[in-house]
Amino acid sequence: MGERGDDVSLMDRWARLVGTRIDPRPLAATRLLVALAALVWLRTLWPRFDTGFDPSRMHIGWSLVGDRLVDLPPAVPRALWLVGALVLASGVAARAGAASLAAGVALWLAVDRQHYANGSYFLLLVALLLVLVDSGGAWTPWGPVRRRIEWWPPFLLACQLSIVYGWAAVQKFRISALQGHTVDWQLHGPLADAVTWSLLPVALNLVGGLIEAFCAVGLWFARTRVWAIAAGIGLHIGIVLLVRGTGGLVFFGILSIAIYPVYSVVAPPLARALRPTPPYDAADGDGRRPGVRAADAG
Repeated sequence: MGERGDDVSLMDRWARLVGTRIDPRPLAATRLLVALAALVWLRTLWPRFDTGFDPSRMHIGWSLVGDRLVDLPPAVPRALWLVGALVLASGVAARAGAASLAAGVALWLAVDRQHYANGSYFLLLVALLLVLVDSGGAWTPWGPVRRRIEWWPPFLLACQLSIVYGWAAVQKFRISALQGHTVDWQLHGPLADAVTWSLLPVALNLVGGLIEAFCAVGLWFARTRVWAIAAGIGLHIGIVLLVRGTGGLVFFGILSIAIYPVYSVVAPPLARALRPTPPYDAADGDGRRPGVRAADAG
């Protein structure tokens, strides 16, 4: 009976956790920054839409979906992307805006398969998760709360960023990466020419991997969250200054930082649910917790 009671108690705690309502204001910051990142990325990709959806150009075949969309007017995915980002930023119909943004990004990814697209995939995943998240529960990060929101969709959003950071950190500890080969050819940023140290690529790769690993874990804990936020922001600023300058790096930095506020509201309920309850003392024989007097038990 004791073990069954413990199981039921644990299940009850998780059920309460899933049903927990949280402050929506950090999600308002996430919503605004994701919309900004989406607009930055759209501006960067804008010239490629005309060629990407031009049937006369060479395309990597994808008979399942992509080949059927090649002659789609570029204005369609552009409009879905642009309108979706603006509606998401407004917070009026945030989920609809996220859905429109996801549709525009998905159409782009389905057709433009000849370019490195990890950033677009990340944006698509975040947009899809924002369809689940009620990010319009507050208009602004500092404004009044319109309604409290469910805990579990923002939790998935935080998990997504930790997975991205964790995977990126693992990749930086491969042999070729540790030798600096994955970084040295990209060092064309404003500060790269000013630093002539021959081991700079190796050092940057190692430091970047350690910071990403720290952010993947440290954002979950109150004691390390401020340090993880500072390290993450420093990492993305450093990437923009040292690595080949593109709008994609700015976009990826904004999109990653956009999810930082989510941890402040999803981590505390999770910590409370995972915190072990004090064990019962079998010697008491009456089911009371240790130190509880008989006079206080009822």
